[in-house]
Amino acid sequence: MSESLPSNFVVLDVETTGLNPFEDRIIEIGAVRYRDNRQVGEFSQLIACPYLLPERIVELTGITDGMLAGEPQLEKVIVDFVQWLGGDTIVGHNVKFDASFLQSWYSQATGEEFDGNMICTMQMARFALPNLKRHNLDTVAAHFELGRDGYHRALGDAKLAAEVFQRLKCLLEKRLDVPTGDGRTKVTKKDELSQEYRAREGDVCIVCGGTIGGGAHWVQRDRHVCSSGCNDKLKRMTRCSKQNEARATQQTPQAPPKAAGGCALQMFVLLALILIAAAVTIF
Repeated sequence: MSESLPSNFVVLDVETTGLNPFEDRIIEIGAVRYRDNRQVGEFSQLIACPYLLPERIVELTGITDGMLAGEPQLEKVIVDFVQWLGGDTIVGHNVKFDASFLQSWYSQATGEEFDGNMICTMQMARFALPNLKRHNLDTVAAHFELGRDGYHRALGDAKLAAEVFQRLKCLLEKRLDVPTGDGRTKVTKKDELSQEYRAREGDVCIVCGGTIGGGAHWVQRDRHVCSSGCNDKLKRMTRCSKQNEARATQQTPQAPPKAAGGCALQMFVLLALILIAAAVTIF
């Protein structure tokens, strides 16, 4: 099997003013570069914001308006970061979120599209640790006994995601490489992690009917996966359908019960015939 999970990569995290990559802004970029699974460099930059930060963002990140005063503009930082990134594979926890901001603001700054190979550690965790109730970064990190230092800051989260990625890689390598006995290796879930199969924006989810877009729906292999649980719902629907079909084939058709009125009429006719026969015998 070819190497599915790279040893050379960049782990990315961004802090933003909100969830909309077309309207909200990036206020911090943090990234760490790995070569042969060893950290060799990092990128960390606060970014100026043209409006006051929402209170919830200040509470979450610890970043204040005063900290952003005098920092470079987003349009410059985004270009500098993409140049620093080069062609490395991007790793991130829920990387679609970080990538959506990167793609949106790089396009606004340069008029060009940004595209690259990406691996999501949240999806890896769902494959490798299905029994966890949640798969956010804090929960997965706690499972591996990794701690967070202070606020949600970009560089700190990138370093934490890098540690999680390394542990998930080891776990998946041990668990999912399954020899077939004929010199080949089964295609396992690990192979799916190295590729993304994206639905087109505007498509309709085949389960919930929701519109695909905004990172809520995507496609892996030949199945739709939805952040609202459509894939699990589809499995349940399929399982119930199969169970109903099995019950239907096991049941033998039975004749419908005769109406009560029909039975009474038969008894009346039989009684009348007995009386007629008795009368004939007497006379």
